[in-house]
Amino acid sequence: MAFVNEKISEIDKPQYDQFQFRSQLTSQEKPLIPAYKWTIDRERDTFLVFLEGQGSEATGSRIPIFFALVWKNKVIRFEGFCELIGKHEGERVCTWKITKLLIPDGFRVEQEIIIGLIKEAMDAFRFMYGKWKEIPTRIDKIAVPIFVKEAL
Repeated sequence: MAFVNEKISEIDKPQYDQFQFRSQLTSQEKPLIPAYKWTIDRERDTFLVFLEGQGSEATGSRIPIFFALVWKNKVIRFEGFCELIGKHEGERVCTWKITKLLIPDGFRVEQEIIIGLIKEAMDAFRFMYGKWKEIPTRIDKIAVPIFVKEAL
């Protein structure tokens, strides 16, 4: 099975909620980010969620888009920027630059698998869960992973 974009159902919410994703963009008490949509591969029990952010180089935003990929019940966090390249229909590409990648320390030997999962999930995600379905996705850059005890 491949990654697909879905609204998170009531049945699936506990699977999402167990990770208690919290906003990183507020100086106040870090609120939980509610379950809404995800890009999921049910066969591999892996999902990607957009957490928050802006991340468009075209607008000059310095705030990236924050993501979490859950694989083997561990959270891999990454952030990046999206740029829509091409002026005419049929030549546009949604180009991603992943500028930070936090991988749990226990996955050092599996970093290439994780990068492959990110590429697959982002190809399905496109931009905002397939908002630009007809526009292909390309990842131009993936940051060198930073290995952490837990990717909060």
